[in-house]
Amino acid sequence: MPRSGTKLLRSILNNHPDVAIPEHETNCLPHFYTQFKQNPQYDFETFYQDFSQTTFFEHFSADHPDIAETFKNSVTGASSHSDALSMPFTLHSDAAGAKIWGIKTPLYLLHLPLLAEVFPEARFLHIIRDPRDYSLSVKKSWGNHVLRAAQKWRNSVGKCCYDGSNLDQLRYFEIKYELLTATPEETISQICSFLNIQYDRSMIEAVGDKENTGDARGASVILKDNSGKWQRHLSERSSQRIEEICFDLMRDLGYHTTFNGPQQRLSSFEENAYRLYDGLNFVYFLFRHHSFKVAAKYLLNSRKHLLNRKVGKAS
Repeated sequence: MPRSGTKLLRSILNNHPDVAIPEHETNCLPHFYTQFKQNPQYDFETFYQDFSQTTFFEHFSADHPDIAETFKNSVTGASSHSDALSMPFTLHSDAAGAKIWGIKTPLYLLHLPLLAEVFPEARFLHIIRDPRDYSLSVKKSWGNHVLRAAQKWRNSVGKCCYDGSNLDQLRYFEIKYELLTATPEETISQICSFLNIQYDRSMIEAVGDKENTGDARGASVILKDNSGKWQRHLSERSSQRIEEICFDLMRDLGYHTTFNGPQQRLSSFEENAYRLYDGLNFVYFLFRHHSFKVAAKYLLNSRKHLLNRKVGKAS
């Protein structure tokens, strides 16, 4: 999930000479793999044309123009769908002299089985944060409603934990954000063992990518006191309601709660109301931190997505 330490973890891993993870998130790989699987006419040349229009490739090619050009010239000769989809990342790691390539995209926790199929040798790191701190963080960062954030945490983290339990234990590893920040050396050592690389203490001495939102904004070190803030900043009713929504998964993951069940998820009415609330706040966030043009583009794309869903249901 976003706001759960994914950027911190990427920065720590990128401090290792054998690991190279691009800065920008992809979000699009499940879409392209589905295109390959469902459309026999979807070839590598068409894939490149579509992939080159993504936000990821726009940023990636600006940061690494030589790699982007090599990808353009090489992708039509890919040996498989997996080879084509991984090529930008393998080229990036080769250029960095690294042995391991990676992708940091929090929303991929919803696509674990598909990604495990696409990349049969991949290993997956799932970083999990206390839902009370997670919900508080997304509220501070984007203005999202804490209860909808809690429901999303329960649904998404729960799905990833379930899907991960169905993978070979050598392919899936869960990390608690609270342990990463409280005992970074021990936690990163475990991650290095999972990835079969040698731990180096320099990995945690300086964090390369500074956080740009939330309480960790501007930080380039591991903030050991960035957990448990919900106890000071959430109302008693909000924290209890989050526990009600996430109770079973919090219990399974070892998070202490004062609530003892049964679990009570949001109603459909509450989810829809909070979704509207979050959408309006996110538009305001884009307008305030980016520009009117970016906010307007988001609104237009959201409307197109909604219309496509309605058309799909009607047909």
